[in-house]
Amino acid sequence: MLKSFTVETAEEVEFIKITDQILNVVEEADADSGLLQVYVPHTTAAVTIIGNSGAGITRDIVYEINKLDDDYGHLEGDSSSAHLKASYFGVDQNFIIEDGEILLGDNQDIYLGEFYGPRTREVVVKVMADK
Repeated sequence: MLKSFTVETAEEVEFIKITDQILNVVEEADADSGLLQVYVPHTTAAVTIIGNSGAGITRDIVYEINKLDDDYGHLEGDSSSAHLKASYFGVDQNFIIEDGEILLGDNQDIYLGEFYGPRTREVVVKVMADK
């Protein structure tokens, strides 16, 4: 099963939790066991796993990732650092589905990373259920 949904971002650089939307896709697929791929078809956005123990974690990651910016002026304009940040995190993540649930750690959630916002981003989810 292949599904997609959009996410509206509000900041130039931010991380938005998308776990609930992905869980909805897994539930709709009625997959008891299988594999899940989450993909963002963008060169200045990413998908990653971040701990969910507090809002400070995403704030700290934004602070650290913004250290990749510089003042020399990019040949491709302001988006060059956004491409680098997206490449750093990657455009996809794979997960195991077991007993109808995504296997995540106790303090893990799935996030969309925005690096050139605000924008409307597409998230593509592929559920490959075991027979």
